[in-house]
Amino acid sequence: MKKILILLLFSLVLPRMAMAGDDNARLSNTNSDNRGDKSGAPTEVIIIGGLHERHRDNTNYSTKALTEIIVGLKPTAILIELPPTIGGKPTIKEHRIVFSSPECNAANAAAETLKVPIICFDRPGRNEFYKETHYFDRQKRADEALEVWGRTLAETNPESVDLQVAQVLFDAGGAQEWFSHWADARIINSEGFDRIIHTKHNIWEHTMPKLLNKYPGQQQLIEDLEFHGKVWTERNQIMAENISAIAKQFGGRRLAVVTGCEHRYILRDLLANQPEIVLKEFWEVSPPDFTMAENNDAYLACWVKNHGRTADEYFLCLFGRQSTETK
Repeated sequence: MKKILILLLFSLVLPRMAMAGDDNARLSNTNSDNRGDKSGAPTEVIIIGGLHERHRDNTNYSTKALTEIIVGLKPTAILIELPPTIGGKPTIKEHRIVFSSPECNAANAAAETLKVPIICFDRPGRNEFYKETHYFDRQKRADEALEVWGRTLAETNPESVDLQVAQVLFDAGGAQEWFSHWADARIINSEGFDRIIHTKHNIWEHTMPKLLNKYPGQQQLIEDLEFHGKVWTERNQIMAENISAIAKQFGGRRLAVVTGCEHRYILRDLLANQPEIVLKEFWEVSPPDFTMAENNDAYLACWVKNHGRTADEYFLCLFGRQSTETK
């Protein structure tokens, strides 16, 4: 199955670098990194976590800022979180994305500046699969059922450890929401933010289904959570395999991978030990020209105001640690 997937990827996705003609000549005249192709040499892969539609509202991490990051990296190619086709129609034509979104627009603008191709790497048939399995309806149903369960438990057993676990899940989601509105690219692409996302997904997909088994009448919620976890894991594994297959075609060069920030932690984990890949952060390769937020106290002050707890207490709670008194 894996061989079939890779063959399909090569035939549908990889740029036609060996083809003669004007298009190939245009792509060869590139402003990307000038390291030569080396068969078998590892490829630099920079995974850039994006905010999807939130780039429109977050002035600290706008579409323009994302474009500048990609251009600054000077990649040989830009990988985008899209399947090869949607509704039977190609998502990329002549190495450019055919529809508009903040991340697609940033990738297209950067690719045009650098004269490099864009390659999709998401699960083939993604949108059709979601429609057939009612993926988003089940996700919404699970969200609503979990809220009802949490409110009921808060009324009947407010000291429950199960409720505290659920609260960590809600807090992680709230943390993600807050940062998505205000944080800059460096924060969104950081180990700290990755841990928030990992905490949310780990509790949602693994802890909650086990925890809910002791509560009558929650079988549908358990099945929805387990389904979501299975699909999430499978999709990210396919995405990582596709990135790895593409990286092998660019030995010794650099690839910029633009994906939703929720995928960043798991893709980095899946690709960390791949011999054909060297993972880098965007600021390690090319620090952005725009100014990062320098006053962390301002972030923490706003956080405390919004959540009514000290920053230390909030983050200790978020990661399940006991607070300790310090001198």
